[in-house]
Amino acid sequence: MKRFTSLIYTIKEHFRLKLIICFIICALLPLLILGTISYKISYSMARSNILKENRAVCEKSQSQLENRMNQIENLADSINLNLCSLYSTPEMPLSKYIDTFSSVKNNITSMADNFNLYHINVFLPDNSFVSDEGLTFCALSDIKNYNVKLSDFSNQGISSKWIFRKDVSFPYMVSKNENPSGVLSCYRFARINSRDYCFAIHITSDELSSYLNQFLPDNPSISYIVDTEGIIVSSTDKNQIGTAISSNKLDRITQNTNSAHFSYDKNEIISVPVNNTLFLVTETPDYYIRQGSFILVEVIFICFLIIVPLTMFSIIWVGDQMTNKVNRLSHAMSEINMDNVIDTTQIDSLVPAVSTHLDEIDTLTLTCSNMISELNCSFENNLNLKIQEEKLNYQLLQSQINPHFLYNILASVQNLLSLGEIDKADKMLSDLSRFYRGLLRTSNDLIPIKKELEIAQLYMQMEALCKDNLFDWDIEMEEGIENFLICKFTLQPILENSIQHGLKGNGIHMHIHISITYDDDMIDIMISDDGIGMSADKLNELREGLASKQIHYEKHFGISNINSRICSSLQGHGTLEIKSIIDSGTTIIIRIPQLLEDY
Repeated sequence: MKRFTSLIYTIKEHFRLKLIICFIICALLPLLILGTISYKISYSMARSNILKENRAVCEKSQSQLENRMNQIENLADSINLNLCSLYSTPEMPLSKYIDTFSSVKNNITSMADNFNLYHINVFLPDNSFVSDEGLTFCALSDIKNYNVKLSDFSNQGISSKWIFRKDVSFPYMVSKNENPSGVLSCYRFARINSRDYCFAIHITSDELSSYLNQFLPDNPSISYIVDTEGIIVSSTDKNQIGTAISSNKLDRITQNTNSAHFSYDKNEIISVPVNNTLFLVTETPDYYIRQGSFILVEVIFICFLIIVPLTMFSIIWVGDQMTNKVNRLSHAMSEINMDNVIDTTQIDSLVPAVSTHLDEIDTLTLTCSNMISELNCSFENNLNLKIQEEKLNYQLLQSQINPHFLYNILASVQNLLSLGEIDKADKMLSDLSRFYRGLLRTSNDLIPIKKELEIAQLYMQMEALCKDNLFDWDIEMEEGIENFLICKFTLQPILENSIQHGLKGNGIHMHIHISITYDDDMIDIMISDDGIGMSADKLNELREGLASKQIHYEKHFGISNINSRICSSLQGHGTLEIKSIIDSGTTIIIRIPQLLEDY
């Protein structure tokens, strides 16, 4: 389902695919419909013709079989008359009985020969004088040798009973040791003077097969005769003789006393009754009927082989002509990044060299090119204004640090003067003078790390003088790192916070460690002290303020000012992180890109 949905979305997103599918539907769908209808009509006509022909042949075979069976039943009447004459002749005197027997036997033999019967058996009572003749006349008890029981004829009367047996052994003089594959026998049971007798007229399955439809070698249809028990009596396929069909098929065959036609197991079946005893069945495979439509199918297939490639070629060619420019223009427009100057190389290549005789797509391309040029001009103007605005904001932030720093230093000088420490105040004012001379010599917003360290050390010297050297410091720096650029006045406010808020009092000494190291293409600046630290609540409050990147003038002004400048584009979007543990100290980590001064 997901693949289908994805395919639908793909078609919706591509104009060329929509166009191709539209052409395919309009060109091939009518051909498919026409081919399907033609095939259905052709198949129906072929089916009707084949079944009509098979039914005619089947009815002809039915007539021949019924005539043959009626002929045999008429012969049975004649044989019965001969046997009645034999039974009417007393066995004594013996000579007269033998003469009658010989006449009856000759008549029966003559009937078998003249009417092309396989054999005739007469079964007389076991105590009859001629019941052991062994060829035509047999004892009534020998009927079991033909796989028949006398109980089969109970309530039969004098009417004939047709019985099929597959494996029956006949005397050698009859079979010549080649018994038939199956025998259909017409039995008749009678009684004269309280004496029972029975006779049977036998015809072979091979003879019955001669009446069946003999199909051409390429016709896979078969015909067979089946009895009411579902046993195949005769068939054009000799391997079927004696086998049984399914009960379901037998019910479909026997449900109509006139004729039946139905489809079963991919076969078209026609059945007609024969003498109300047997059923003649013809089965025609469905694929043979379809062969009659193969010529039409081949024609349709050839049309497909010709039309489909031509249609696809035409569709692709027309689609390329119509959508190539649109596709390239769409691809070029998709590459546009509104956050930067738009590259017009691809679109410019689509603009026609001559501005006359333009189609709709060429006009659209030209319009897009002009629009992008105007967008680029507007973007460059906005970008310049944005850069100027950011520089002004940066300078404003930096200028806010200087008065804050100066106020704190002057407050320290005033404190020294009030304590009467004139020498220290004079030394601090001298250092302050040196500090601002060095600061004013660097007018750039970004200065090398070594100059920022000089400013920081001058500040710590002034503060150490004021704080009676209650703290010291050390600087650890990897080789060559001092030439990279950093925002001016980055370290001093951090050091000021460390000194002002980190000293524990009561003359306890504090140490400040400054470490500057490489980290891939970044620079890590870590300023840590072992001072008083800060509580978890205060640390979280400070971190939330830094995360907002806003300047807080009421509190945390110095650190928020530094954070805002470090995160700006001028410093390459650096980061500032604070770690602190109460009574253990505070660590501030600054990460900035490795920027060098352009000469």
